[in-house]
Amino acid sequence: MRKPNKFWIHLACCFIPSRRLRHKLRRVEKHFEFIGKNNRVFIGDVEVFNPVRGIAINIIGDNNIIKLPAGLKIHNSNIFINRVNNCCISIAPTEKTLYCLNISACCGNNQKLTIGSNFQCWGVGIQMNEENASVEIGDDCLFSNSISIWPTDGHA
Repeated sequence: MRKPNKFWIHLACCFIPSRRLRHKLRRVEKHFEFIGKNNRVFIGDVEVFNPVRGIAINIIGDNNIIKLPAGLKIHNSNIFINRVNNCCISIAPTEKTLYCLNISACCGNNQKLTIGSNFQCWGVGIQMNEENASVEIGDDCLFSNSISIWPTDGHA
């Protein structure tokens, strides 16, 4: 089955007033896609090559690494690496469930995100948009709903 074009999905969502229906339509686009060389995703110590339940992973760039713990409970989440090389995203083991964790790395190389153990979230967006951007979240942290983290000033 051919995957739908994301542009048309997002455009259609602009005209759907029901949040539940928008969510249902967007779930169609969840997938696992790499464009570039030497991009790797690990769950525990095992490298994976197939979609991971609960999280969409899209990578455009080279030499990017994503490390997720074995047994991670995650729902409705995304990791999007766009035109970035040498990015490292690491999440330590947690018994908690992660909801709506959205990580975006773009517009710069050598970006790093480290999330400590026993982390839990209910709607966090982490936007790394500069060269050498780095975010470190410690152990035993709880993030509520509608949290945005930008390790940049967002200006040109």
